[in-house]
Amino acid sequence: MSKLIYLIPLILLILQLATLNLLPFETYDEIYYVKFANGYLSGNVFYDAHPPLGKLLVALSVTLFGNNPLGWRLLSSISWFAVVVIGGLLAKKVFAKPRAAVLTVILLSFESLLFVLGRFALLDIFGVFFSLSSFLFAYNYKDKKLNKYLILSSVLMGLAIGVKWSNAIFLVPLTLILTQKQGRKLMTTLIIFGSSLLAYLATFLPDILIGSNIIDWHIKTISYHNNLTEAHRYHSPWWSWWLNYHPTWFKFDQYTELVSAVLSLGNPITFPAVLIAILVSVKNWLGSKLNLNLAILLLAFLLFNLQWVFLKRESFNYNLAPSIPLGILILAYWLDKLWDKKLGPNLVMSFLSLVIVTFLFFLPLLIGWPIPYTFFQRHIWLPSWT
Repeated sequence: MSKLIYLIPLILLILQLATLNLLPFETYDEIYYVKFANGYLSGNVFYDAHPPLGKLLVALSVTLFGNNPLGWRLLSSISWFAVVVIGGLLAKKVFAKPRAAVLTVILLSFESLLFVLGRFALLDIFGVFFSLSSFLFAYNYKDKKLNKYLILSSVLMGLAIGVKWSNAIFLVPLTLILTQKQGRKLMTTLIIFGSSLLAYLATFLPDILIGSNIIDWHIKTISYHNNLTEAHRYHSPWWSWWLNYHPTWFKFDQYTELVSAVLSLGNPITFPAVLIAILVSVKNWLGSKLNLNLAILLLAFLLFNLQWVFLKRESFNYNLAPSIPLGILILAYWLDKLWDKKLGPNLVMSFLSLVIVTFLFFLPLLIGWPIPYTFFQRHIWLPSWT
């Protein structure tokens, strides 16, 4: 795969950084996570219902780049860029087709929800980075059987869980990848879970050093998630996320006739296409005609999304973030297949053009660029977005 393809996310990363001045204050849940990050730096840990790693990374970003809007968010933006690069590498590794990797990089670059998450000092983009990295090293281990890849993949998944517990479901497909063609499946499984657990517990070391009781934290947090019934205005059920039914407004300011807003919206062209690719994959899976590597990615996608059926707490559309690269990988696989059909190149190029044009159309609502209210209204495609 030509490395020139990575100029696309690099240009978008520069755009991200150049427009962060449009968000001069803590926005949405940044009011908590910037506070928590500075709490770690001052030795004053505040309770939060998520593991500490995401907040520690925001603290690292503040340490490296300053306690200012750029400093809060720069590591998030870098993580977004890394996700796009890793997605391309993973596609090349899994499908062994440079074209599928190019398609993945393009689709990930212009995926608007991930782009938005890369602009804020929030947790989710870090979880995407660690989980996707874990899958990449898992496939490296599958190919080369080097123990360092086994350990590294397991540790990275433990770190993903150290960002948000919902990433723990990925241990199932990860184990399937790492134990393929293995004679010592039980021992390998124990290594996977043991290494992941140790990495997860290591994320609590700063809390322990400050004197926090992590056993009490886990008991309190389990109770918190089980008993959280308060409804949030941006709450959306899991089934609606890929339909873009009720995205979250991270920012909304109206100045006379201008609106400056940021919406956690998945690309309205990519998301329906991912759902179609998932349905085609499931159909082929049931007919035992699905590529094994694609089947594991499909399982990971389905498990992550379906776990929210059983999680009773309120949820938001950006909770699906770790499954977005998986869905795009699956979509890229089928687009690559389509390319080899009659009129395939024209259809694929037309689809990619539509993805890019739609991303650019919504760009003001991804970066908070002030636009006239009448133009803003043209971006509201569903009543449920308000």
